[in-house]
Amino acid sequence: MEQELQQLRQAMESRPAIDMARGVLVKVFRCPREEAWRIMVRVSQNSNVKVRNVAEVLLETVQGEPFPDDLRPHLVAAVQAVCDLDASGMNGSTVDGRRVGGGGWSGMR
Repeated sequence: MEQELQQLRQAMESRPAIDMARGVLVKVFRCPREEAWRIMVRVSQNSNVKVRNVAEVLLETVQGEPFPDDLRPHLVAAVQAVCDLDASGMNGSTVDGRRVGGGGWSGMR
């Protein structure tokens, strides 16, 4: 019971960061919120990183931190799969000033 309560508290504390990160993905990739959620879940599952940590990394990147190289291929693959884009369809943008696949982060340097 105590463990369940702790997990619930942690989920409630993580929710604002996850929602903000979803908003970032919506803005950058021009996708619906549900697709943004699926992108984060896919990155999480394929990289073995918790969704809340993926969200924190996305928010740190918006604030100028470099996007981790070990997560970059997972993000590219997730965006391409969820948004059904090829590398040339990712809006020609970048993550932390570097191109993501064929693009990906408009105005996020």
